[in-house]
Amino acid sequence: MAEPSFGHITAHVEAGVTLLASAEAVTVDQLMEVRQLTEVPAAGAAAFRRTDEQLAELRATMYEPTTEVSEEMHLAHQEFHRIVLHAAGNPLLDLVTVPVFKVLSSRFSRDMAPRGVWPGVDADHIGIYDAIAARDSITAMNLMRRHLDQLGDIYKQMDLLRRPS
Repeated sequence: MAEPSFGHITAHVEAGVTLLASAEAVTVDQLMEVRQLTEVPAAGAAAFRRTDEQLAELRATMYEPTTEVSEEMHLAHQEFHRIVLHAAGNPLLDLVTVPVFKVLSSRFSRDMAPRGVWPGVDADHIGIYDAIAARDSITAMNLMRRHLDQLGDIYKQMDLLRRPS
């Protein structure tokens, strides 16, 4: 029997979460709660554990705020969150959280986001980056919590728009 890998297990978790989400058995609030429970403490841990290389990777995901949304920009926003998880130094965070990212991405097209949302996302990422760079775990956690609260509100708006009246 082959030894299981994180990638293999993540694929199974993602399949399960996707099935639940597509059956509408999982709400946006529940998906975002998982992100709050994992990403907020991960931001704090990343402030202590991050390497200079991870900090450079985070910096590379930054974009100048623009009104034009591109696939590349959207992927960079997702990558920012993945790098924060990696910088926290616990591969189980990835195992639990990445499938939720993928479900949210497949359930909600970036094109459905309200106008003007992306400059705020960029500003949030810059603040979180600055706190992690300064090794300020409390600020990193507070900014990540606020960021995820705002994303949750955006996803709820998009969820209402995608439902038939």
